Amino acid sequence: ATGVPVVVLRDTPYADVENVPDCVAAHLADLSACDGGRDREQADPFAEAARALDAPTVQVVDLTDRICREDTCYSVVGGVVVYFDAGHLSATFARSLAPALREPVAAALRR
Repeated sequence: ATGVPVVVLRDTPYADVENVPDCVAAHLADLSACDGGRDREQADPFAEAARALDAPTVQVVDLTDRICREDTCYSVVGGVVVYFDAGHLSATFARSLAPALREPVAAALRR
């Protein structure tokens, strides 16, 4: 209502394994052992509420497509381990998402 631009980052899918780095280390020859299905996606009530507002100053950014394709969510993308546990992005992978966030944040600030 105040006109302040808001960017809501949708929660990312969780891993199917408890510790992704340990899984990757144990399965270097077959990283798919650490991957999971798209069913790893969780509901995100904050993103859903932001979308429901249908306000021009509120934008939801969903980066799921940076982790998942069709039916699979990957534990390693572009040679970078996605998670540092089962649900939190590794710092390196999070930094790799910066280009995907640059335009939505810039667009929100222009409003």
